[in-house]
Amino acid sequence: MRFENRPTPLEVLHVKVIRDAIHGDIELSPEEMRVIHTQEFTHLYGCRQLGITHLIYPAAKHSRFEHVLGVLHIASRIGDGLEERKVRRVGGE
Repeated sequence: MRFENRPTPLEVLHVKVIRDAIHGDIELSPEEMRVIHTQEFTHLYGCRQLGITHLIYPAAKHSRFEHVLGVLHIASRIGDGLEERKVRRVGGE
């Protein structure tokens, strides 16, 4: 039996999905949403990830906010994978 970390129906109602061009749909928990709505985090909207690169490549307008969302997504996937391994190892599968 494969371990799947599926949210309960009540948790699904509270998940926010952000569509990302690189990672596809990024699901955010209520806790992650609280962090994203802090003043420090929303300041990242105006910070450019690529500096002045947009002057040469007009489509390169990525913000630190978008970058951090991608990092959050990748870190969550790594954490989920580690937890799945732990459950399989402890469960003897």
